Amino acid sequence: MDIALCLLIVDGDELRLESAGQEYPLLPGGDIEGFRVLVADPEAPLAVLDDDQTIAVFGPTDNELTDWPVLGEFIHTHTDTDPFPDFDLDDLHESLSDMLTGLADLDYPFGGLDRAMPAGPVERPAIRLPMPDWSVFDQYRDDFADDVLAEIMDSRHDLLADVVLTAGEPDLAAVRAQMPPLLDRAFLADARILQRPVINQDGQIEGYWEVPLDPDSPCRMAALPTAAVVIAHRTASGGSQLAFVQPGPHGECVVWLRRQAPDQEQFEYFRCSPDASQVQPTEFYQALLAAVADTYCPAPAQVPEPELQEAARRSLQLGLLTFRGVAPHYGMGSYDKEMHNSFPPTTISAVEALLATGDIEEAADRIIYYLSRYVNADGSLDYYGPSVAEHGQLLSLAARVAADLGDIAFIKNYLALVRPVWLRLLDIRTRSLELYDEPGDPRHGLIPGLPEADYHKDEAQWEQFYYAGDLWVCRGLREWGRVLLAGGLATSREEGRTLLAEADAYHDDIIASLRTVGAFDGDFLPPGPTQLEPIDDMVADAHSSYCNYRYLPEMLSSGELPEELMRKGIEWRRTHRGELLRTTRFKEHLDDWPVLHCARALLELDMIDDYLLLMYAHLAHHQDAGTQVAYEQVDIKTEEGARRRRAGQVAPCQFTVPTMLAWALAYDDRDGETIWLMRGAPERWWDTPGTISGPLVFVGGFAMLDWSITIKDEGALLTIDNEMEHINRIVLRTRGKRIANVDVRGDELDEIHVADDRETLILSGEFNMTQVAIFWA
Repeated sequence: MDIALCLLIVDGDELRLESAGQEYPLLPGGDIEGFRVLVADPEAPLAVLDDDQTIAVFGPTDNELTDWPVLGEFIHTHTDTDPFPDFDLDDLHESLSDMLTGLADLDYPFGGLDRAMPAGPVERPAIRLPMPDWSVFDQYRDDFADDVLAEIMDSRHDLLADVVLTAGEPDLAAVRAQMPPLLDRAFLADARILQRPVINQDGQIEGYWEVPLDPDSPCRMAALPTAAVVIAHRTASGGSQLAFVQPGPHGECVVWLRRQAPDQEQFEYFRCSPDASQVQPTEFYQALLAAVADTYCPAPAQVPEPELQEAARRSLQLGLLTFRGVAPHYGMGSYDKEMHNSFPPTTISAVEALLATGDIEEAADRIIYYLSRYVNADGSLDYYGPSVAEHGQLLSLAARVAADLGDIAFIKNYLALVRPVWLRLLDIRTRSLELYDEPGDPRHGLIPGLPEADYHKDEAQWEQFYYAGDLWVCRGLREWGRVLLAGGLATSREEGRTLLAEADAYHDDIIASLRTVGAFDGDFLPPGPTQLEPIDDMVADAHSSYCNYRYLPEMLSSGELPEELMRKGIEWRRTHRGELLRTTRFKEHLDDWPVLHCARALLELDMIDDYLLLMYAHLAHHQDAGTQVAYEQVDIKTEEGARRRRAGQVAPCQFTVPTMLAWALAYDDRDGETIWLMRGAPERWWDTPGTISGPLVFVGGFAMLDWSITIKDEGALLTIDNEMEHINRIVLRTRGKRIANVDVRGDELDEIHVADDRETLILSGEFNMTQVAIFWA
């Protein structure tokens, strides 16, 4: 049977169907929002189904649509906002010649790529590959006038944050409008290969393709919103480029490239490994389909903002692709060197993101790899400059993974990897107790050591004191004490009690030191017991900038600092040039890789508008506007209307948005055994009918809390599936929506009540599956 290859084309106000070079006139209807083209026997009628499922039959006969064979279909949503002329119909016809033997991609001129599906059972669902929304670039500020930039840079307050917050609850569009776009290099990746080719804004792919797309016209680069890392370019003068990578037959890196320079009429297709050879369109599209089909990275949550949801998914994917399997790599370019692989924040940020998004097994793989590979026998870390705080953060995350997986198994298998770390730290603390034993000495019992790898060449800094390190080590000891005490192994319980006692005594020494240096009396939160002079300008020099972007935020995120001091630290940063749209300033640029510490503090203090502002600003202004690649440092000033990176892509920045979105939906407070739901969600989401599903929450022993909330005009329905059959406390925030009453459907709960603010629902008790109907006041 012959096959008619059909393509529906928008031509002015009419739709026409093109098949094997012939045109069939169709009814007018340029505004049809969704349609299907059915590919059938060319002797049978052809049919188009619009959104209302109205069937219009065209062809050589007037027969009604019956059981004639449907061999494939594609679905497209037509819009008038993307006139990007990116596809060639002749190439399309060639590329789909094998339609009956497998999946194929449809490549068409008004909006994107769709996977076509053959009739009959298929293993994978159809995956839509729309082209990037180039209108995103129009949402940014054109440039900073010199006087405006100077005012922003010199102000002690965050002027741009004031603009957004004064207008109301932050959203992504409002935040984008405050600054020019960040445009810089990206990378191509596939988890199955080691190489990560760098691709520049001008279209050059380092080591694989060195020809600019259009040297005389500015390019725009964006990533197709798909699981594969596929990069699309276009230039102001009309050229275009599509690039992706895929393993070759021996696992080598192969770059696939489709290009049309502004002076060319047709696309050219290349396979670069690294030498470039021209290929047929069919070969290119088959490789593209395979790249899409073989990669998968789900969204960490379902929320009413598709753009934010997709950005979180893509950022999580890019962060994981920065790794090589479970082996950490800090970033791309200059940061993709072996000396950076053991930098603890790479693994810390990945494990934090994976725990937040509910992927406990991936989190465990990464923390176990780090402990196995980079913890020396004496408990030191195999890195040239590990900070004291990083030791505590690794301990804390390992304890959380142990508790979530099931204490006994983790303790039996991996305790020997973790114990040397805390034994070494406790030995240093013991020496400090003996050395600084004078009454009132603020160093008494504190652990000296590096606060930051960049200080590693300064011998004096190895003996300096910073509260961030002490607070996080105390946190790590406390969490391991709980794990060992609850783990069920008699041989470990006594060690757990010892660690808990050590954590309590350590915490008392830290608070005593903070009282001695006057932290509770003044407005300034000192970063250490020997650094008491208030920092009037948080970006005046390198040390003040380090205090601003790392040492204070790490103090705030430890969970060991009193709320009073947390608020002081936050307020001092934002009133002494420390922030821009709540992102972190470092000297005269932005450096956000530790900013998740600020985010945690904002969430725990219920400063939700600030939390949202930081999440949107990091996405809008610390990540490339098109590809969402996140850099370690970025400019505030502009160059030809755009901002540029100052340092390369790094994993901690890449994981920030997915972690923050997950925390906004579901957050474990670490101490109170409370799981917060929707604590950081925007108020406007409660006015948007639909279902929000947050990440899985692990509640110990590899048991999961699966939850969702369906919002309606008159109320909402909270659905909870708890494998542990008991929850100490779940707190749901309905920000901006007052609760009149609730109705439990399913298992009974020991406790359910609405707090006095009428925007907080508290649940606890033994149950398996529960639905709580919430009715608005």
